[in-house]
Amino acid sequence: MRLLLILCLFSVVSVSANEIKLEKIFKTSPLSKKNVAELKRLIKINPKRNVPVLFSVMKNDKMPEQSRWLATILIGKTLGKRSIDYLAKYTVHPQVILRLASLKSLLSLEAGMKADIFEKALFDKSLLVRKQALEAIRKLKIQTAESSLLNMLIDKKNYYIKNKKLKRSPIIKDVIQTIGELRLKGSKKILLRLRNKESYQDLYPVLDYAISRM
Repeated sequence: MRLLLILCLFSVVSVSANEIKLEKIFKTSPLSKKNVAELKRLIKINPKRNVPVLFSVMKNDKMPEQSRWLATILIGKTLGKRSIDYLAKYTVHPQVILRLASLKSLLSLEAGMKADIFEKALFDKSLLVRKQALEAIRKLKIQTAESSLLNMLIDKKNYYIKNKKLKRSPIIKDVIQTIGELRLKGSKKILLRLRNKESYQDLYPVLDYAISRM
């Protein structure tokens, strides 16, 4: 609700030279480090007034992907925890770049209360999104994600065919590492079962690590 009030309040204010400059830089592709630094500087001049520009860039399909990603991140940095509910809605957006940016921003805001959002993203069709969700669960220490993490081990999206053989994606190793770091003891029997299979020899080191943490 507060977010909507902010948008309504500043939508009636005339566009400033600062806002025009922001939009112009956001249209640049690719954005250089200098561009990014200038965007951050301009936003700091009047954060609240520049919020509508960020929302506009984020939603604009004609804007470069890099700009939309950055605008999403800056929304989180500018509005802080007030933006959590809004950003959560974009974790299921059709475009990968916005799902990624929203998850990353929620992680930076330490939005552990959105555990269900991060868990759902573990099964996203994009590997990049799944990896971002996994990172969030690890860093935010979301203990309730145990069953979802175990299901990732058998999720077909985390495997691929090479030379007519089924291969594991590197994310499987990351999942096991995360289970160990979070000390999810309910997973121990399953990990021990995997440790006893020769086909998992390449994962013995990370399996040993995870099991030792339980």
